[in-house]
Amino acid sequence: MRARYLVAAAGLAAVVAAAIAAAGCHGHRVRAPLVRNHPGDFDFSRPPCDPAPRPAAGPDDVLVRYLGASGVWIEWRGVAVLSAPYFSNPGMRRAAFGRAGRDEAAIERGLAGLPLERVRIVLAGHAHYDHVGDLPSILPRLDPRTAVLVNRSGQRLLEGCCGAGRLIDVELPRDDDPWIRFRHDGASLPLRVLPLPSGHAPHLSFFHYGKGEVAERWSEEDWTRRRFRAMKEGRTHAFLIDLLAEDLETVRFRIHLQDAVSEPPLGFPGEPVIADGGPVDLAVLCMPSFWLVESYPEGILRRSRARHALVTHYEDFFRPTDRPLRFVPLLTDRRANEFLGRLDREMKRDYHRPAGPDPCCCGPCGESWTMPLPGEWIRFRSRAAGAS
Repeated sequence: MRARYLVAAAGLAAVVAAAIAAAGCHGHRVRAPLVRNHPGDFDFSRPPCDPAPRPAAGPDDVLVRYLGASGVWIEWRGVAVLSAPYFSNPGMRRAAFGRAGRDEAAIERGLAGLPLERVRIVLAGHAHYDHVGDLPSILPRLDPRTAVLVNRSGQRLLEGCCGAGRLIDVELPRDDDPWIRFRHDGASLPLRVLPLPSGHAPHLSFFHYGKGEVAERWSEEDWTRRRFRAMKEGRTHAFLIDLLAEDLETVRFRIHLQDAVSEPPLGFPGEPVIADGGPVDLAVLCMPSFWLVESYPEGILRRSRARHALVTHYEDFFRPTDRPLRFVPLLTDRRANEFLGRLDREMKRDYHRPAGPDPCCCGPCGESWTMPLPGEWIRFRSRAAGAS
């Protein structure tokens, strides 16, 4: 039985490797016609500038930092949300066949400069290793009261090593009030989160890595004893994050965070939600595998009427973070530029009312989208009082 499994796994690896080679492997360049903030093509392997540092921010500013992969830092009025931070980046062979583990030096580099004492919420849209695999090293650095929103697979992975008390099940129905609200030190936090049932595109047309559920609770030892592929994705969710005014009801900035490409209408915010709090100010979009689903990113942007898009999860997360950037396997230059071109055309429709960052960062920007370098800070202005 074991021999048959190894032969089948080796055959699958060979097919995947051949498909990557046939597709042109890795891209790393955004073409000049799409780039507004640089005079020529933007080459991620040799960027012309350093990642933008943390800017000064007033009380009505929203700070966002792209961490790499699906990792995003969101800060509003001294409260931070940390989404799917992952820096360890095992090689493709180890991700397919190797035992789980973490690169502590890479985690240190990725977290450098972040005021972790401000983190009150951690989100993960699903339980693949590149979304939850570094959390056993990151969660102990945070306030022990920090809420961790994960699906049930993520709970089974994390409760043995990180404590069950802080974990919130995003799959629970919440009929009375679907929004998850938070308190800290007896005070309500100026934000709320709405989990949205979503989906996860396959990685190849015939192959979906880590599909299924984690069936049993992991112990601390399982995080080095079991294999990366045992971190099954579970039920995927997107998140709507509302940053609130002092009254804790008025929406001052709305973020739609999607860390996996989904088939519409999965991951869509419902029309009553948009009517209640207005359009999305920032849509955080995953790029890889968009070519395997219909109407992505256009469908998700039309429903949300997004004003700006942040393009993420584009870089090769099988490659150490201290090496030159390139796009994730199968995301060629042609595909990356097709995605950005489609995004750019959609965002020029009248109902999007673009509102971008101030100022633009080093990574390539269009009028209504930004593709930041890992580690870049971006500042957005929140809505004026009474605006929608």
